[in-house]
Amino acid sequence: MVGTKNYYDNIAANQSKLMTAITSCANQAAEVMTPDKELAEKGAALANEFLARPLELADEMSKRENLEKFQNDFWSAYTEQVGKSVQLSAELYQKSFNLAQEMWGKYSVPQQQERMRKLGESMQHIAKTYTETFEANAKIAQEYMTV
Repeated sequence: MVGTKNYYDNIAANQSKLMTAITSCANQAAEVMTPDKELAEKGAALANEFLARPLELADEMSKRENLEKFQNDFWSAYTEQVGKSVQLSAELYQKSFNLAQEMWGKYSVPQQQERMRKLGESMQHIAKTYTETFEANAKIAQEYMTV
């Protein structure tokens, strides 16, 4: 039994190294993909606006006075609401475009290349670690089977 435990411990140690490499890669990927704090806050605010503003529009449309407009003159009320919806879509699109423009303008091409280089190195490291772990575990399994 002591021999079996040693094989298991070696495999567990190899898997631990692999998990450390995966965690490191995930952290580096998050670092590379995350914009600076100011842009992240602007993006979060815009995402919240994308969720809240259409709900506000729907709430407004469901108010009693607006429902009465639909009953009295459906096409005029419908046209008014479609107009508000189109206007909201245009505003949100413009804000999205402006944020994307700001994000792309924030980093020069060399900065973007450097960020991608770091991500590429991290991905290569994890692929190498995975291969080494697989080979080491296969060797342990082979030794276990031949004993």
